[in-house]
Amino acid sequence: MDDLWPDDIASTESIKSPAYILKEQASLLGKKTKNIITAAINTIANRQPIIQYDFIIIAPALSNYRYRLFSIYYNIISIYPCTMFIDVDIFKEISMYCNVKKSDQSSITIHSESELEQAMRYIFKSEKTKQLIKSLIAESGAGSYSPE
Repeated sequence: MDDLWPDDIASTESIKSPAYILKEQASLLGKKTKNIITAAINTIANRQPIIQYDFIIIAPALSNYRYRLFSIYYNIISIYPCTMFIDVDIFKEISMYCNVKKSDQSSITIHSESELEQAMRYIFKSEKTKQLIKSLIAESGAGSYSPE
């Protein structure tokens, strides 16, 4: 049988998908907090061709308490632009710093990998996110925790 597929069919030209970036950052949170607080990516693919990823903060010591920090939606065929829905309080805090198009009260439109990374950087360093992590560490019984 002849192979009818083009040779370059699997070439990704070193594109990092939003899902890859989210998973990468989720694994780094556990390392940063000695796994007292972790993160996971919840995938929802029920509206073809749209896919959704939720970035979830988890406190394993608190019966796996979960907090959705943000979600990303995009067309699996084209990836960018994608839409990021952010916790409303965090959105209010970071919206003046993000150089991306604001779609509505708590979402932004992201056109590239660098815009996604920039938005995530602002979300992670927001006061609400830092307070959430600190509170979950304290509630987890690790009140004397100090990062190395």
